[in-house]
Amino acid sequence: MAESLDPAARLHGLLHYCKNVASQSSRTGGQWANYLGLDEDSVAYIQALAQVTLLPTEVRSAFEGLRAAGATVPFDFLLEPLSEIEEAIFYGVQTQSSQLSGFTGKYTAASVAIVAAASATLKAHAGPPVDATDLLDTVAATADDLSTLLADDVTLEPDVRTLLYTLADGLRRSAQTFKMTGSEGIAQERDLLIGRLSTNPGLQRNVRRHSNVVALLVRFLRGTERAASFYNTAVEAGEGVQGMIQSITAG
Repeated sequence: MAESLDPAARLHGLLHYCKNVASQSSRTGGQWANYLGLDEDSVAYIQALAQVTLLPTEVRSAFEGLRAAGATVPFDFLLEPLSEIEEAIFYGVQTQSSQLSGFTGKYTAASVAIVAAASATLKAHAGPPVDATDLLDTVAATADDLSTLLADDVTLEPDVRTLLYTLADGLRRSAQTFKMTGSEGIAQERDLLIGRLSTNPGLQRNVRRHSNVVALLVRFLRGTERAASFYNTAVEAGEGVQGMIQSITAG
């Protein structure tokens, strides 16, 4: 299963499902939760709702990146439906107990089609899609290994323990909300890991004292390298990742 890194694809998935697949007389919250594969009463669902509201802004950011790169695409046409969709999403978030038809009535089938075209445009200017199955397997295995390490290794310094716990928690949340955050959510967790290590030499030294921690982090960094977003994550694939691997494996 290939997963695009573009937010228009994720936005289109929800809009299309609600407009063309889901029962219009059902509750908005129930259908959104069903699409996302999450328990409506869970923290993960609340986090996914927050991500839904950000998707139109992320689409705009992606196209700003294309504009800055000098791409020639019909920007105004592809971005025009976003205001309508944004209003619909805010309405849907605020009326989770209302019928789905109230949400879907606030955007048109034509807008859904244009969002699909926006996704195709972004894909045409992006690198190859990430294999979502392999990526999620890497994330799940890393989270499990981190949990085992935290439970079994009593020699970890408090700052190393905090780092690993934060990474494990972030990876679980990213996996749960993957349908809305996409590969970018995982890339951001990797960016946070690299950022914490880059700005804290003492933490780096403590990490290097534990070969099992170094091996786990290196395996995660390499396994998620292709999850780097093509437009707005802090650390690009390549030098940033390789530099951190060299840093924590030095000596």
